[in-house]
Amino acid sequence: MALHCPRLLRRAVGALLLGALAGAAAAPLVRIDSARGEPRATRTVLEFEAAAIAEGSTLALEFSLVPALAGARLVAPDGSARALDPTRDLRRLPAAQRHRPALGDLHILVPPLRNPAPGRWRLEIDHAAAGRTHAVPWQAVQVPRFGLDFTLVGGAEPAVGVEQAVLLRALDFGYVIEPAPPQLRVQAPGADGAPRPMGDARRHRPALAQDPGTWIATLTPRAAGEHVLTATVRFAHETLGMVERSATLRLPVHAAKPGQREPLRAEAQIGAGGCWQAVVFSMDWWVDRPGQHTLSVVLPATTLIPVMANGTTEARAGERVTLRALLKADMARRLQPGDHAQAQTVDVLRTTDDALLVRRDAAAVLPFPIDAARFCR
Repeated sequence: MALHCPRLLRRAVGALLLGALAGAAAAPLVRIDSARGEPRATRTVLEFEAAAIAEGSTLALEFSLVPALAGARLVAPDGSARALDPTRDLRRLPAAQRHRPALGDLHILVPPLRNPAPGRWRLEIDHAAAGRTHAVPWQAVQVPRFGLDFTLVGGAEPAVGVEQAVLLRALDFGYVIEPAPPQLRVQAPGADGAPRPMGDARRHRPALAQDPGTWIATLTPRAAGEHVLTATVRFAHETLGMVERSATLRLPVHAAKPGQREPLRAEAQIGAGGCWQAVVFSMDWWVDRPGQHTLSVVLPATTLIPVMANGTTEARAGERVTLRALLKADMARRLQPGDHAQAQTVDVLRTTDDALLVRRDAAAVLPFPIDAARFCR
């Protein structure tokens, strides 16, 4: 089974979590803080609230610590305590491997706590004596048990006559399950919006997904305007019976125009011995508004911070440009092991002033699999 773990602590990565879980039973309950302790202190206490969620939930918790960790205890609202073994119950990411090593080591509760009791929780952290200034950035995320991962895939901008594909995965305590076929309803100009079942992606589009529990639907817009896609799944609960959850995607469909953006392309730059020195991603883009446009390809990493290939192009309105993003070997070595046939996201941002996301494709298919082992050492 595939396990979907929250990506925590950093705001950018937290935003990915919130986007991925949109359409779940309730929005994730996120608490981000930085506890300040006394100089030379050897204990830091973090406190947070867990909500009562009838269907159940999971609680993910992590904190950054500069002094060496000695031990920790998780205290429930009723006062019962659970000792956390620093090597068994907390996964550690050393400061040297972090994007901001000054924050110290990152410690993550594994696995996330299932069905936390509602009320005030307390995490007591024992550590080496702190320095003159002592702060512990931390985050707690409580996610309802049942959720839907509903994404647009492919690489073609929604436009009249351009086929779109959406993938859906149903999650139970973060694990992908296989419920009855989900129902998809499309509300669009000129469409009746009648629900229809989604198909098994392994059979209909094996290039997009080969994991059990992945459902797919395609549509070809016939008119410009907003298209609202709503997927609905029924979950079986031990005490509540059947629990229904829905997720929604809104697609702004444009009229067909010349120079419509093409799918993502890629080219490997070959070094000595046939290894890859870098991979250059590229994409054609029709510019509606002038300014700097950034192509960003996000790939799964071995750390909490994903691997990002970025590149910026200056563009004028009314022209067709080629956006490029460079993935260098030193960055690619942080990729999770194995072939990656999909990107987590492919984004286009207009970055002239504040960064404005003008396009996002989740789970976009890559032109060829990307593997860290192929890159030059």
